[in-house]
Amino acid sequence: MRAALLLLAALAAAPAGAQVPGNCELGRAEGEIDVGDVYAKVFNTGSLFFGGRWQAAYLVPWREGRSPMFAASLWVGGLADGELRVAGATYSDFEFWPGPLDPATGRPPDPEDCSAHDRIWRVSRHDVAEYYRTGLATRDLMEWPHHLGAPVLDGDGDPANYDVAAGDQPAISGDQLLWWVMNDVGNVHRGSLSPPIGLEVQVSAFAFGSGPAALYQATFYRGSREAEKQNALSSFLLWLDLTSTTGVHAFRSSVSASSRGASPST
Repeated sequence: MRAALLLLAALAAAPAGAQVPGNCELGRAEGEIDVGDVYAKVFNTGSLFFGGRWQAAYLVPWREGRSPMFAASLWVGGLADGELRVAGATYSDFEFWPGPLDPATGRPPDPEDCSAHDRIWRVSRHDVAEYYRTGLATRDLMEWPHHLGAPVLDGDGDPANYDVAAGDQPAISGDQLLWWVMNDVGNVHRGSLSPPIGLEVQVSAFAFGSGPAALYQATFYRGSREAEKQNALSSFLLWLDLTSTTGVHAFRSSVSASSRGASPST
């Protein structure tokens, strides 16, 4: 397999207790990683490379049209007040919905409608350079969701705002960065039949446009925990389930952790 995946935990869970599912529809946002020698479709449902009319949408080398992976999906499980809770799906009945959780309630800001956050933002180093050269900015560069937790390089000395004209810009890993936020409380878990965990996941997906093949033929996924939120899980297991184009589960990357830390495992 000529692609690499890096998986880090990006978890922020509401206080322990059973979260009441909302009535949100699955997100319809799609994003494209199209830099270097790899092309990948990502979705804000917990699925990668598979969704909508797409399957096996992970091409490397890109222009040869080869796909080593059919689909990938995020799975999280653990104990909350001694009760097993799971969020994850393979090809349908996805269990993540758009947007953050309200820290006061552990539910989406509008439990009936998550569409206000149904978006995947994409920026690149080229976008930033073009803005400084021409004064013209892409919509995602101007509307970078710092208020939702998207990473920012503070250029104006005020970490509470995001002002491109004053020198703020996205903190871009690699050469192209996609960012979105999703939660597992937006609706009923029809696949795992589990109560919601009360989980907010902030995702950064990025890639490199040059360098050795180990970089420019790879995509990377990472995130960070929001310290002010309490983790509902006394222990958890997080893994990325990958299905190869041969129809078998190629491998699984996982992170297991207690409520106070995480250590990667494979």
